[in-house]
Amino acid sequence: MLAALTTQKTDATGIINSLNNRIPTFTYAPEDGEIFDKWFGRHEDTIKLDGADLDDAAKARFILTKLDKREAEQFRNHILPKSPADVNFEDTIQMLKKLINETKSLTRLRYELLSVKIDGYDRKEYTGLVKVVLALLNGRK
Repeated sequence: MLAALTTQKTDATGIINSLNNRIPTFTYAPEDGEIFDKWFGRHEDTIKLDGADLDDAAKARFILTKLDKREAEQFRNHILPKSPADVNFEDTIQMLKKLINETKSLTRLRYELLSVKIDGYDRKEYTGLVKVVLALLNGRK
């Protein structure tokens, strides 16, 4: 029985080492588009499929070890007085998605939409070009 437990622990360690070598540490950088939701989306299949033999607690611990220092501290502070071991995998993911994602106000999103440049032209210039082309096309009919 002890041999089976040791083998199971060795298998879990091997899986975690394999995942650890393939998945980079997450560092929150919203200006570069590095938010938790995108990072987890890129690695979710790897964690869930290749780590299928891991229990939920091991997966949650793995996710927390892949967080940069600041993000891990933010998560630990958020769940106080609980410890990370008290939070299951799905809850860990949901909390991280809420805590470490890009937060932009609706006004900011609208501003960014209106500030989009198309082929180097701002929205007003591009609209003017489209109208000119449409007028030329309508004149040819």
